[in-house]
Amino acid sequence: MCRPQPEANRLVRAFEAQGADARAFPTLIRQDLKLEPAELAKIQNIDLYGHIAVVSAHAARRLLALMDQWWPQWPVGIHWYAIGNATAAVLRDAGLAVETPATGWTSEDLLNHPQLAHLTQSRVLVVKGLGGRPTLGDVLAARGAEVDTLSLYERLEPRYSAEDIRRNLGEFEPEAIVALSGETLNNLLRLGTDCSHRLQKAVIVVPAERVAGAARALGFSGICLPASLADKDVVGSLANYFASMTRPE
Repeated sequence: MCRPQPEANRLVRAFEAQGADARAFPTLIRQDLKLEPAELAKIQNIDLYGHIAVVSAHAARRLLALMDQWWPQWPVGIHWYAIGNATAAVLRDAGLAVETPATGWTSEDLLNHPQLAHLTQSRVLVVKGLGGRPTLGDVLAARGAEVDTLSLYERLEPRYSAEDIRRNLGEFEPEAIVALSGETLNNLLRLGTDCSHRLQKAVIVVPAERVAGAARALGFSGICLPASLADKDVVGSLANYFASMTRPE
């Protein structure tokens, strides 16, 4: 599992519950950013935004913790959006009404939401990690919105000893790899540069066709697209993939 923690260990437990030999090998770590006054002002004046789109569960948790410092009650009149059910769950657990894509869990899927179709003179805040794809903000701005972004953390490549890399990538020889972003996948291969491995022989679980295309370009041929990014669906989709490989024609 190449997901950041704590998601990696949680997914390991889900696979182990189904009898798999699974290991966590995160290829991304998250580090919260120290916000400048201009960024903090976006939170202090968050009620000025009509729409807030939150890109990840970690961004949601960090935003709520920061808002709690200035907002004893959540501001009203804001339309909240989340990419993915895990992100939505964090916001809903805090008592916020959240819209999600009708299907899928990408920026493109959220952009299909009818409330985001016409945004002339609307103020929108996109809450995310530093960097990443600009698609969401760019398209909303093209639709007439005044878009601000609020980056609350950065994603870094972790450091592992040569022994850790050899043991997890070389000796373990995974039959399947869960890499739910392009950055996760790229970091995995970069970490394995000086290690003898056969990672491209493994089935790679990716979140969307965009990342599947990148995986194929990197030499992976076994591609698994889960029904959703929930742990049970990642496990179930991979189990179905392997089952389909063993069924007689």
